[in-house]
Amino acid sequence: MSRYADLFDCIESTPLTQEQRKACISAAPATLVLAGAGTGKTSTLTGRAAFLIAHQWARANDILC
Repeated sequence: MSRYADLFDCIESTPLTQEQRKACISAAPATLVLAGAGTGKTSTLTGRAAFLIAHQWARANDILC
């Protein structure tokens, strides 16, 4: 996970947490994020999309958030 630190440290104004980073690098074909208000769901999905695009596993047009 430290290999992707540069991406996850600057994707939002606050660096992603370890749990958020785990969700971002998951090999699952789809990701469901369930959490309370203000817990970073949007940041997690933004990180996931950026990770997939950066590694050419998906194109922006293929991602629905």
